[in-house]
Parts: sequence; C-alpha cells; structure tokens
Amino acid sequence: MQESSADTLLLYEYLERASWLVRENANFNYSYSGLLSYVANTYLREYALRTMPPEAAKAHLEGDIHIHNLDSGNLIPYCHGGDLLLLLRIGIRSPTITSRPAKHFSAVVDHVANYFLMSQNEFSGAQAFSDFDTIVAPFIAYDHLSYKEVKQNLQKLVYNLNFTTRQSFQSPFTNLTFNLCCPAYLEEQHVIIGGEEREDTYADFQDEVEMVNLAMAEIYMERDAAGRPFTFPIPTVNLTRRLNWDSEALDAIFEVDSKLGTYYFMNYLGSGIPENTMRSMCCRLLIDLSQLSSPKGLFTSEGGTGSIGVVSLNMARLGYLARDEGDFFDRLDRLLEIAREYLMFKSEMIERSLAKGLMPFAQAYGFNPDRYFRTIGVIGLNEMCVNFLGKPLSESVDFVEEVLLHIGDRLREFQMETGKLWNLEETPGEGASYRLAKIDRERYPGIYTKGPSSAPYYTTVLIPTDEDITLTERLEIESRLLPLFSGGTVFRIHLGEPIDATVAKKLIRRIAENYRIPYIDLAATFSVCPREAYMIHGVYEKCPRCGGGMEVYARVVGYYRPVYKWNPGKQAEFRDRILVGS
Repeated sequence: MQESSADTLLLYEYLERASWLVRENANFNYSYSGLLSYVANTYLREYALRTMPPEAAKAHLEGDIHIHNLDSGNLIPYCHGGDLLLLLRIGIRSPTITSRPAKHFSAVVDHVANYFLMSQNEFSGAQAFSDFDTIVAPFIAYDHLSYKEVKQNLQKLVYNLNFTTRQSFQSPFTNLTFNLCCPAYLEEQHVIIGGEEREDTYADFQDEVEMVNLAMAEIYMERDAAGRPFTFPIPTVNLTRRLNWDSEALDAIFEVDSKLGTYYFMNYLGSGIPENTMRSMCCRLLIDLSQLSSPKGLFTSEGGTGSIGVVSLNMARLGYLARDEGDFFDRLDRLLEIAREYLMFKSEMIERSLAKGLMPFAQAYGFNPDRYFRTIGVIGLNEMCVNFLGKPLSESVDFVEEVLLHIGDRLREFQMETGKLWNLEETPGEGASYRLAKIDRERYPGIYTKGPSSAPYYTTVLIPTDEDITLTERLEIESRLLPLFSGGTVFRIHLGEPIDATVAKKLIRRIAENYRIPYIDLAATFSVCPREAYMIHGVYEKCPRCGGGMEVYARVVGYYRPVYKWNPGKQAEFRDRILVGS
C-alpha cells in the first residue's frame, strides 16, 4: 500500500478488517454505516482523551483502567431508563415534529419504538422502560383488542427494535421490564390514556397484562423469518411476592427461557431488595432508586435515571503489581480517585452539552444529570486473586469481599463529598476484558490471564465460566458477593442443552427464594441455519437438513449474537465455557 494519510489508513483498517476494533462489539455489523462510525469514533475517542484529565487519559491508554464509550467524545451519557408515564402524558417530541399523546395501543407501540430510536442518538448505552406490561395494558381494554391484535402490535415493536437503525448498522440496545402483576406502587395510580388520567387504576387490568406477556413470549419463541432469535428488547421479569407462579403467562415465559434463554429475572424475593427500589437498565446495570429523591419507580422519576458513564478498574493488573495488602489498597484508592476525577469531568461535559443544545431529545423529556449515577466497575477479580494470592476467587472469597466493601465505602464517601450519585458494577466488559488482558500480556509477560496468548481475556463474572464447580457451591459464593455490587451484576447459568420448562421455573424460583442474588438468567447456546430457518441446540458448523453453514448463537455478555461476530477474547472465553448439563 502506498504512503497514505492517517485518514486513509483508518479507511483501510476498517475495509480490510485489519483491527480487532472493527468487531469490538458483537452488535456492530460490517457495513458502510460501520465505516462512517469507525472513522468518526476514532476522532471522538481522540478528542475525549485530549480533553479529559491527563491522569485519566494516561491510565486508560496504559491499561490501568478502561473508560467505556469514549467514542461518545464524553459529550453524552451512558444508559437511560426512560419515564414511560411521561411519554404517555406528552407524546413524542422531536426537533422536527411533535405527536399528541397516544390514545390507542397501536400508537403506544409506535411511540415506545420511536422514543428508543431517538434516545439512542443521545445515550451511548442501553435504553430501558420499566413496568411495560402494567402501563400499556389499559390501552388494550380501552381499544377492545383481541389477542391476535395485541400480538400483531407487539410483534411490530419487536421487529422495529431489532432493525439496524443505530450507528455502525447495529440494533438499538433496549430493555423492557415486565411485572406480570400490578406492583404496589402502581395500584392506586390512575391510568393515562390520550395524555389524561382516567378513572381506572393500573390494578384493574390483570387480564390485559397476561395478554401482553403471553404475546411477547410467543414472539420470542417464534423467532424471525430466518429462524434467528430476537436480540432486543432484552426482557426482564420482576420476581415479587405478588407474582402468580402458576399463571399461563409465566409458564409461557419459562417455555421460552428453557429453550432460548431469552429472559432475565430481577429477584425481589430472597435478595432483600425492596420492590420499589431497583430497576434494570440493560444486560447487567441496575439502578437503585432509593438513592433518588422520590424512590417510587422510574415511571415517577421526571426525566428518568441511568448512568452518566462507566470506568472499569483493571483488578488483575492491580493484583499482579501490589507488593502486599497495604500496597494493594493504596493502589486501589489511587485508581478510584482517577475514576472519580474523570466521571466528575464527564458530568461537567454533559452539562455543557445540554447548555449548547446537543441533546434536544433528552431536554424535551426533562433529562436531569443529577438523577444519573457515576458508575465504577471492576474487571478481572478472579485473575486479581490468582496474581495476588496465588489462588482463584472461589478460594479467596474473604479477600474479594474486603475489596468490594472497601470500594463501596469509598463510593459512599464520593457521594457525600460531591453530592452526586455513585454505584459499583460488575462490568460486562465485552471489549474491555480483551483489551486490558492484551495490553497486560504484552507489558507483563508473567501476569496471569485467561485464554491463549493470541486471545487473552479477563473474567467479567465472579467464577470463571471454565471452572469446574457445582451450581450449589457457586450459588453460596456469589450470594455472598453479588449483593455488594450496588450498580449491577448477574448470576448466569450457561445451559448445554434445553431443559424442561417446569425444571427451569423451579430452578429460578429456588435461587430467587433462597439466595441473595439480585439478577439471574439462563443462557442457551444454539445453532441457526438461516436458509432453512432451522434451529438446533449446541454448536454445529453444518446444517443437518441442507448441509449449509450454521450461525452459532450465545450470550456474548448480556445479549445474543453469532459467535463469529465476537472479538477474539470473547471467542476464546466461549471456547472455554463449561455448559451445565452438557
């Protein structure tokens, strides 16, 4: 190739797939849109690094920390949990047109889709609505809709949220939460139809709630025309004491989950979490509404809530470099201070974006940065233990608990000192887990990472997916540690084969009622032949029906994408996974 400018090299890098960053995120699709994003994001990352505090930029570039979503230029927030009742009150507002509040179920579905499609332009992470089934159910009754009509409208919503409308030709990352019964905080709330409160309350529409959940389960089970699963919206079911475990809708949900592993389950039973305080944002991030001024749910949080940004600490390197326990915590405190300085800087940048008018959609819906958290995450806790203590996390629980409690204490200090909201996340780290391990392998040849030298990675769950440990042992360990993550985590069971729906329901219920685990999911691995629209569980290269190539699907972190789209580190982690029941 002839000598070229840096701009031309960027084009070459993408077009020839010469950098792993082309598939850093499995939701990206190689395309012209992807090319535009790749070039623009490179300049936005450079701008972000040049304008942020120098110590934070240095720590990120050298791999002590990972600052997520730098391709937003530090100009917009991360995750956003919208206010669905506010949307019903004021309708869709955009810089071009404004719609009246929805009067019919078909309009609600369109408004939800269009809200997400617009909010994705101003939030770099996931978009979410809580209490979806409860809040949309009254429209079904007022419109006198049949089950077929309800399903048709919801099918339209699911398809629209999976089309590749986001930059890099990706689907918007969306999450919807389902109650299956009216929560106490909505029982006396008058329903909103056409922007106005009506006489009925949300507790009056249980039959319609059942219809919504049955229809959604059927849609997920049917998959698309090529047999591929619907990646979005990621559905979360709230497990509360009001839940009817024998309902037809819940049976349908577990029928889907036992085969496709589609749903997440938010545990309000054994976790000790009050029903009106925690909300799911995406595949892992949880928001504690008790920290907000009016902890009644996202639907009452004017402008919603979410996360300003995320900084992950490279715990594996920390364990490798620390000379002793005192040095370990000194180094940890230094990284926490760097993360704090950066996240406060990003908060200021977002305030400037608002003042300059860079976020017209968010402003139309009352976006308030003070209701958003500054999130610090950890990556490589297991490798930290091996590097520092010489043994895995499963044998180092006391020390890991001490570390997490220490971080939690520091974040509470940050909250008191800054007057801002802070939380701790077990970061999914799809790209960060590979990037940090790759840097460390090159810089510290003796450091312990997972994976081969060509594709190293760090663990982004507590117990590595390749550790031979019983489910009960893992539950005991993680039930002790997961509640210490104030900003989100997940207990994932990778299934090697489909299980009976009744077994799946009993398993989730047993975990929810007996363990302090906030967020649970069953994850499936299956192969799809798009030509035949045929799916079979397990890993298959060739279709048993036509002999054509198959796409292997699994959760890359919290969402399903074909394994061939994953980055090298995540592909190595996939090969290492021990699947339950296989």
